[in-house]
Amino acid sequence: VLVTSRIIGYNPERFQHAGFRQFTIQPLDATEIHEFIDRWYDLAMGSDADKVRLKQRLKDAIENSKAIANLAGNPLLLTMMAILNRRQELPRDRADLYDQASRVLLYHWDVDHKRLQLPMDAIGRREKQEMLRLIAYEMQAGEEGLKGNLIGVDRLTRILTDYLRDQGFNEPREKANQLIQQLRERNFILCYRGADSYGFVHRTFLEYFCAVEIVNRFEKQRSISFEELRDKVFGKHWQDETWHEVLRLICGMINVKFVGKLIDYLITRQGEEKKFINLFLASSFLLEIRNRGEIENSIGQLLTHVKGLIDYGDFEVILNQHIQNQIYGYTSTLEKLQLIEEIRIKSVLAVSQFWRDDPNTLPWLKECSRKHSFYGVRSSALQEIVQNWRDDPETLLIVEECTKDAVFTVRIDAVFSFANAWRNNPETVVTLKSYAKNHKDNAVRVAAVRALAQFWRNDLEVLPIIVEKVKNDQNSEVRAEAIKSLSNWRETPEIIELLHRCIVSDPFKRADFRESNPRKFAMTVLLENYPTYPKTIELLHDRAINDPDEQLREWAQQQIEKLEKT
Repeated sequence: VLVTSRIIGYNPERFQHAGFRQFTIQPLDATEIHEFIDRWYDLAMGSDADKVRLKQRLKDAIENSKAIANLAGNPLLLTMMAILNRRQELPRDRADLYDQASRVLLYHWDVDHKRLQLPMDAIGRREKQEMLRLIAYEMQAGEEGLKGNLIGVDRLTRILTDYLRDQGFNEPREKANQLIQQLRERNFILCYRGADSYGFVHRTFLEYFCAVEIVNRFEKQRSISFEELRDKVFGKHWQDETWHEVLRLICGMINVKFVGKLIDYLITRQGEEKKFINLFLASSFLLEIRNRGEIENSIGQLLTHVKGLIDYGDFEVILNQHIQNQIYGYTSTLEKLQLIEEIRIKSVLAVSQFWRDDPNTLPWLKECSRKHSFYGVRSSALQEIVQNWRDDPETLLIVEECTKDAVFTVRIDAVFSFANAWRNNPETVVTLKSYAKNHKDNAVRVAAVRALAQFWRNDLEVLPIIVEKVKNDQNSEVRAEAIKSLSNWRETPEIIELLHRCIVSDPFKRADFRESNPRKFAMTVLLENYPTYPKTIELLHDRAINDPDEQLREWAQQQIEKLEKT
């Protein structure tokens, strides 16, 4: 069973403790977006000759508009685009896109698609949108705010009844009850959540309508001053990730000069305890505005602060203490190291994403990839360069330089980035096969094995190379990587026997607490892919008692305890 959820509002801890495997779904890439569009229009339009034109118009819109391209990687939003594209050219702004999508669901779906004849006194699309704004605004005041996405039926009915009465509709309460049913069953905007409660079908609509209502009160009704918008909306909620989408949407709708003031305000917040979320949130506002020139000073100040985070903390000092103490496990020291690494890397990603068109960004990333003292900054800068500036004349040179980096993980990332970026070039797989077989650098062999297993698993020459690495490579990290990759060929009969052999016979001896034990990875692959294999549990008990590696014995005992609880 595969279960998906938005990251915001998702609590991973219960599932982690229960042993579930968790992943983050990557956005659709350009190839997948085109495949989605082709399949969607083939299903939706059949033999209609106009579908070829519409397919190309949507692909062109995504290609020519960065705002639309930033949304197209999300399947829900891409579906909205496909629907809207049948009627009109797509709007450039995200808020306009959501507005048009809600119009489709609230009106055009009934009138154009279902061909329903609406009565003369039917509640119109505009009125429905206004009521949904009020519902979303009311929700954000609840106990869990936007995170809850929940409103009781009594409050919901009261909001709708009061609005309809104020607008002069007859029998407002009866119409309110009918509207709730319509929004749920015909418009697919609201859904019943049990216990006499309702919520928006998708949080996107909750966030959009909430943002629109706040902007309406600020710009049209003028019931909210800028100081109140700054202090009671942004000041109160910038630390709450469930509000970030609403805050971004607001910035896309209001005058850009106000956005500049909000950026200035967030820069002054004390964000260290919240991992500088104030700076990263302010950076994301830049994707919502068109004319950056009007607030150039604010953006420049923000960029200086974000770039400065690549040197946050005393990573090297803490790491040396950590190594000297031979600390193993999830300790406060490890937490500090992970926090520093996270913030430094996020600073690189933020500059690359939100200042991509700045002529100084690529030179800055190149400098980071070549000279920064922290390996995480060098590696993340390299990956951003390869992903976004692959055609730059220096990119391949930087990749080659990073394959000789002093740090093992940077060399791995360099080779894997090369494989990923140029995997459609037939010479790439030839190079990687050679690397996996013969390269003197252990990190290069690890990366080559990882890339071959991920991108070329159907190549008949790849599995024999992987098996050879499992059996005979002199480096334990290479053997461990090769063993992990065997999951890609779980249906191959000889894999179980090979794993069994690794668990019992791999020659690994620990010299450093950070090393990977191939026997542990073989046991992990066996547990995950062959739990019914007769000797799986027997081997696990044997490792818990007899393995010469203390880390593996402790890990095996933990797995046994988990199995006994289930």
